[in-house]
Amino acid sequence: VGVASAGGGRRGRRRGGSRGGTSVNDFLVNEQDGVVQTHAFGVNYADKLLNGQLDVSANYFFNRTDNLSQQLTSEEYLLGNTQGQVYDENGIANSINTNHRLNMRLRYKFNRHTSIVWSPRLSMQQNNGNSAELGQTTLNSTELNNFNNNFESALTGISLTNFLLIRHRFATRRRTLSVRVNNTYNQNQGESYLNSLNNYFDDNETETDNLNQFSDLLVNNSTLSANVTYTEPVAFRSMAMFTYGIESQTGTSDKRTFDFVETDQQYNSLNVPLSNTNENNYFAHKTTLGFMTRPKRQRMMVRLTYQNAELTSKQVLPGEFQVQRNFVNILPMAMYSYRFSKSKNLRVFYRTNTTTPTVEQLQNVIDNSNPVQLETGNPELKQALTHRLFARFRFTNADKASIFFALVSAEYTNNYIGQNTLIAQQDTMVNDYLVQRGSQLTQSVNLDGYYRLRTFVTYGFPLNFIKSNLSISPNAMLTRTPGLVNEQNNLSNNYTGGINLTLSSNISQNVDFTLSSRSSYNWVINSLNTAANNAFFNQNTAFRLHLIFLKGWVFHSDINHQFYNGLADGFNQDFWLWSMSVGKKLFKKRQGEIRITVFDVLGQNNSLQRVVSDASIQSTQTNVLQQYVMATFSYKFKNFKGAIPKKKRERRRPF
Repeated sequence: VGVASAGGGRRGRRRGGSRGGTSVNDFLVNEQDGVVQTHAFGVNYADKLLNGQLDVSANYFFNRTDNLSQQLTSEEYLLGNTQGQVYDENGIANSINTNHRLNMRLRYKFNRHTSIVWSPRLSMQQNNGNSAELGQTTLNSTELNNFNNNFESALTGISLTNFLLIRHRFATRRRTLSVRVNNTYNQNQGESYLNSLNNYFDDNETETDNLNQFSDLLVNNSTLSANVTYTEPVAFRSMAMFTYGIESQTGTSDKRTFDFVETDQQYNSLNVPLSNTNENNYFAHKTTLGFMTRPKRQRMMVRLTYQNAELTSKQVLPGEFQVQRNFVNILPMAMYSYRFSKSKNLRVFYRTNTTTPTVEQLQNVIDNSNPVQLETGNPELKQALTHRLFARFRFTNADKASIFFALVSAEYTNNYIGQNTLIAQQDTMVNDYLVQRGSQLTQSVNLDGYYRLRTFVTYGFPLNFIKSNLSISPNAMLTRTPGLVNEQNNLSNNYTGGINLTLSSNISQNVDFTLSSRSSYNWVINSLNTAANNAFFNQNTAFRLHLIFLKGWVFHSDINHQFYNGLADGFNQDFWLWSMSVGKKLFKKRQGEIRITVFDVLGQNNSLQRVVSDASIQSTQTNVLQQYVMATFSYKFKNFKGAIPKKKRERRRPF
């Protein structure tokens, strides 16, 4: 059981992702906005059966989180007629989430040449949430609209995944055959209630709209993919590869929204523009030819994949239509590495991949959970094609105990799935839905011109006179994001430059400290309106000290300083976060420890987030956990009896 606090974010279109996998992450709770109270339990099992031929591992994880999030948001619009328009929001949200996860991995070795691996995963989730928001949109200090919004939801989800791998090595070296099968099934269903009072102002007239709506939702998605890979030696230190695979995805979505009818005292009037029923099918063939060779100190690999995919979307609500898309792509991949010595190497890598629109992105139903910040999908979306190139150089000098690392990467995307933002200058009808003046409607759209350039360098070396190591890491990044704002093309160039400095001690096991500083300067240049260009600066400085003294006493201090400059009015921050603890190691072998911790000694903890898009700059401040005192007791178990078996070194497969 624990209480946690996370950084800022925003419910809705700028939501973060989650992690998964059969690893230690299965026993962790994902970071959330606001203050979170967590109850978590996990158990892990591993064994060898059938005389060591069968490896079994499984884990079960349960968590229940109660999240309270309070946010202040200010979004400043930048371009064209929208310049000077500001959206402010004050919101509070509470959600209770219950999650069960069960993971298993079975590996059976028929003999030293043939094995089979089966990895099933099951996840079940229930979420009940509610939120209340007060929002206002102004244009040059003139009020355009305001709203008082209340939203409740009850959602459940289930996810089942199976992965099967069969591998066989022939007597001839590097001749192999493998079969991979992967299938997933996801179902999400639930209901929600929206009650919102909205006021719209135009020429000294006020229009009031009271929304009282109920929605139910059922989404099913399933995926089945399979491929067969065969490798064959063709020369000394060289081999060829052939892979054929298929992938099938099916998704159905049924969302019905009903307006409340006063005379019937029921939600029985179907709101067609806010309802959506559709079915999406995706089927792809992939054929890959590859070649790898390993001359002395070198490794070269090339692959060429032919992909033929078909996407079909059928919609019943809000209007009947069918879209069919066929995508044919040639996807190259290449890798080259050179080992100058055991301590110096270079690697260059190039790859391409496609991104298929999701079911949500293809739906043209309008999401009005925030009545003045609307969202909708686009059934005309195409696949996005991304090219990535990076080079990495690493050099370690054992005599001087220094290390040098450099990374350069570039990324370019065709048919980038970006945003078409409509900021209504007057009442506008979209998909039979009235978008009121001052409101915003965001739709997914394919755009060209997206790219990202990034470089990162690290040089670390010892400072013997203070028994410490110093690391210097400059970095720079340029991201160009295309967008449409009121049907005008805009290229938003986001430049970031910074430097990280870290001084870490190497004095003794009883004295340890780390002093670090991360500084970054960010500026945005827009092609549509240079007056909307913006810049801000952020610096984080941290000092961590750990001491062991007087026969087992432990002192720990963690001091952080956050500095922001260039954010919206009221969001620039300059604060300190200091936490400290005092503890005592117990028992003869010091396996136990009792500790008293004071978090946020100065009571200044805060959370800020800055999001720059093609249409606006958004600053968000979120509530965080502040000063508290915690007592903990920990006991460290020693290794169990019996020798730890040595793992056999496994050579990496080249493909």
